[in-house]
Amino acid sequence: MGHGRLREDKTCENCGYIVDKSYCSQCGQKNVETRQTFGALVAHFIEDFTHYDGAFWKTIKYLLFYPGRLTKEYLSGKRQKFVPPVKLYIFISFVTFFIAVSSVDDEGSDPSPEGTKANTEERYYLPINNKKIYTPQQLDSIHKTLPEDEKFNAFELWFEKKQLEKGRQLGEIDSSKKGFAKEFIPMLPKVLFIYLPIFAFWLWVFHGKTRWYYFDHGIFTLHIFSFYLLLLTLLKITATTIDFILNSEISDIINGILYIAAFFYSIYYLFKSRYNFYKEKIGMSLLKSFLLLLINIFCFFILFVIAAMYASYKI
Repeated sequence: MGHGRLREDKTCENCGYIVDKSYCSQCGQKNVETRQTFGALVAHFIEDFTHYDGAFWKTIKYLLFYPGRLTKEYLSGKRQKFVPPVKLYIFISFVTFFIAVSSVDDEGSDPSPEGTKANTEERYYLPINNKKIYTPQQLDSIHKTLPEDEKFNAFELWFEKKQLEKGRQLGEIDSSKKGFAKEFIPMLPKVLFIYLPIFAFWLWVFHGKTRWYYFDHGIFTLHIFSFYLLLLTLLKITATTIDFILNSEISDIINGILYIAAFFYSIYYLFKSRYNFYKEKIGMSLLKSFLLLLINIFCFFILFVIAAMYASYKI
């Protein structure tokens, strides 16, 4: 299926090869006129979108509900029906961390006077004449207007200023956490991307070198990581929707159940996908899966700590 008027000239504009029919057998480009009508442009867009849309949703279905099958289908040669693993991972990774960064920005900003007041009142303050003093500068300003019998002596004034300075530092702890999150969360895609070949390496170590190539483990790794990122994204969207619709007590219960179910499904998914893809005996598959889980938790924790230390250094 295709749209666009074919060129009379049979020479491919891309590589110069002679085109037998519609597509160049050398580079695959369709031999159509570059300048087309608006209707042809719309038809071309609809064709590309529906084709990608069908492949995308089929890929997502296999990824979520058929552990290991997507990798088997792709490596068996059925690649046209699915989104390529690298494109799939990049797309899901982008959506996941875009939502995560947006969530941090939303939690860190509250332009309303009520939100500013609530954040300020968490800090230490000094009550004077029914006013709340939060900074040494405010204290200096209002202290000048007090009657002589109500003013602090030099030591008291110095002491209260120090308390207010400490209170301000304590109040900034929350903003420091948000600052860390804003530095650290954008680093997570890089951390995961760095860890992809490490995860594939451990798969290569634990499986037969003659039967499997490192490339095979790499495709399996891309699909596994895509699944976990997609699961996190769906959980975040679902939890946000439930919080919006229901009251806090009910939504907390439902979201708690969802997170517990997702945790156990993610563990099951790792074991099941390995078993379906590598086709080992159930006992050996469980043992290897458990060892791989422990090793990767340890290795990823080290990488995670390094990234966290770097993010802490930058804030």
